[in-house]
Amino acid sequence: MDEELKTSWSTNQLQLLTNINNHKFMFDGYEYRWMHNINDKWEIHFIEPFKSYKKGFSYLRFALNLWDKELKTRINKTDRKEFFINVGEYHKTEEKIRKIAKSSLPTIEKINFMRLENPNIGRYQVCELLDIKDSIYYRSFKNIKTKRYTIIRINAKKCVLKNKFYRLDLVCVNFTVRAIFK
Repeated sequence: MDEELKTSWSTNQLQLLTNINNHKFMFDGYEYRWMHNINDKWEIHFIEPFKSYKKGFSYLRFALNLWDKELKTRINKTDRKEFFINVGEYHKTEEKIRKIAKSSLPTIEKINFMRLENPNIGRYQVCELLDIKDSIYYRSFKNIKTKRYTIIRINAKKCVLKNKFYRLDLVCVNFTVRAIFK
């Protein structure tokens, strides 16, 4: 009996419907009508009128329970989807960073490309991946800040910096490389 019931309401409409303040029962002189407020106006929700308000409230409780369940499953699905997308992107950047660490670039370039790939990468992680001491990291980082590189040409497998060719084990992305080197 715990089958999944899907309604045609959008997620925003479901959020409004699960709010109890968006429902009311109006007595028209003979019977009770269930009204809802979704688009900033009160509309009839249930076509058939109710003989007593108790029957209408029982329908409302049942519907609120179903809408709550559906809203939670929708939110969980979107959260899970976003989580797996973020985890996938994180692992792709981690792979690129590890390829940079194993490449034959000079240390200063490795640090530069690692920070380009992940601007939030920490000192500890960089030092561990490159197997260097903190002092070397700080010296390289200081050199990165003081030196200004000019890009002459970017190809798929080569990056030309000040007429020195550095072979890369990964493909440079044009717009990210230009963001670091001025």
